[in-house]
Amino acid sequence: MNNRIDILIQCLREKEALLEKLVLLLDEERTVIVDLDTAGLESKRESKLQLIGLLEQSKVACKNALEDAACELQVTSLVNLSAVLNAAPPARREILLKVQRRLFELTDILNRSNRFNRDLLYGSLSTVNRSLAFINSRLGRAVSTYSNAGSVVTGAAGGRLVSGEI
Repeated sequence: MNNRIDILIQCLREKEALLEKLVLLLDEERTVIVDLDTAGLESKRESKLQLIGLLEQSKVACKNALEDAACELQVTSLVNLSAVLNAAPPARREILLKVQRRLFELTDILNRSNRFNRDLLYGSLSTVNRSLAFINSRLGRAVSTYSNAGSVVTGAAGGRLVSGEI
């Protein structure tokens, strides 16, 4: 009877391992951002995309395993991990609870790491934009789109980066 639950536990642990790798990769990415290593940043981006692809596959496998476990446990309500936890035998329930807590913890860590790395990149680009604006103003190429009267100003365009969402 516990075979499908064991498969679910295995799937969730594989997902946990992938999330742990992603956390480490985001930490490495942070170091690359601080070092201003654009080649390294691109390499980390490619590695993240591969891991995200593996996580997508893991998500599908976990969903299927969850449905199978729910079927085995004869869960009649909406099929989710909480319903399977409630119907699982006590020994398996403890294991599933530990894995579930760890997945929540890793998700929280990933969200914070992503936010921190995004802020680092945004700050770096803002600094570059301010530096370019300063250089342009010193070279007499202040770029203004509108005059004080609201009409379009034509002139020599200076260097600047286009900033957007990261």
